[in-house]
Amino acid sequence: AARRQSIKDVRAALRAHDQALQQRDAQAEALADSVTALDIATDVTRRARNALDAAVETFERDVRTWARSCQQVSTDRLLAALPDDLSAPSDVASALGRVRDDIGREHERHVSGLCHEQQRLDTAMADLELEQERFASGSLVEPVTPLWRTDRSGQAGAALWRTVDIEPSVVSSELDGIEAALTASGLIDAWIRPDGGVDLERTDVHLVAAPLPGETLRSILVPMNDVGLDPDLIDRVLRSIRIVETVRGDHTVHDGSSDLEIGRDGSFRVGAAVGHGRMQEAELLGAEARERRRLARLAELESLIAANRDEHRRLGERVDTATRQWNAVAAELSTAPDGRGVLSAERDIVAAEAGEGQARRQHT
Repeated sequence: AARRQSIKDVRAALRAHDQALQQRDAQAEALADSVTALDIATDVTRRARNALDAAVETFERDVRTWARSCQQVSTDRLLAALPDDLSAPSDVASALGRVRDDIGREHERHVSGLCHEQQRLDTAMADLELEQERFASGSLVEPVTPLWRTDRSGQAGAALWRTVDIEPSVVSSELDGIEAALTASGLIDAWIRPDGGVDLERTDVHLVAAPLPGETLRSILVPMNDVGLDPDLIDRVLRSIRIVETVRGDHTVHDGSSDLEIGRDGSFRVGAAVGHGRMQEAELLGAEARERRRLARLAELESLIAANRDEHRRLGERVDTATRQWNAVAAELSTAPDGRGVLSAERDIVAAEAGEGQARRQHT
């Protein structure tokens, strides 16, 4: 029994020894496998890092090459906007995004300015067409209104130039100097009230009747009917303004009858004030002159309206050109290298380092 037990123990020891040997071999094999796996993982990481370095180098070169090839945005502007370190595609994209935003705002300001000019032209066109419609319907061209004068809307009476026509025997060219003098002296548009009086509560110039002997405006002008004034009142007002060949030379009035003189040469005297108007073809005195002025103003308006349309068209073309340029800029900026090679290499290295970490944990 003792012998059999001894043999049994020996056999158990041999089996334990065999198992130990097998376990040692398995561990050695596992260690060898882990070393191999770690070596492989380390090599994958190394190659991933090399690939990332190569991808970054390629990306940096591509970005600089692209910037130098751009036609819509200057190379200097692009290179100045780009970060010194071009290794991060996100930083490059952010910098180019800011360039795009800046140019976009410049474009918006430029187009906004052009559109504002078009709106200004639209407003001016509306005024021109309204004036054209008014004169085409027969309305008369008014002289320039003094800024200091009270609005005459609704006031009874009429301005001097609206109340007269030319004496049939007078040549129209004789009115040129008379109108020049009346305009320069401020009397061409002076107001005549139906009662022949003066309203000193208003800031205006009035004419009153104080007929004089000798040659007066009545010598070359006649009162008009249907102007809201008694023709006899207009006649007496015309006889109150003396006409002379010129007021040059002796400026004194010898008979004391008047302090107002209108020269045929465009000169005038109002008391101590002596002057001369700009000579041109009469536009206000006489129906013929007023019609001539109306037709001339219509021609001016035609020209102004045509010029307005041309300028509006040119502005529209500039808006279209600016829009095309902006679209070209946006398209060009969209062709910038996106660094997808770098991003892919970064993902690869993250995966490689994770694999290497796992291999190291298994090895230990």
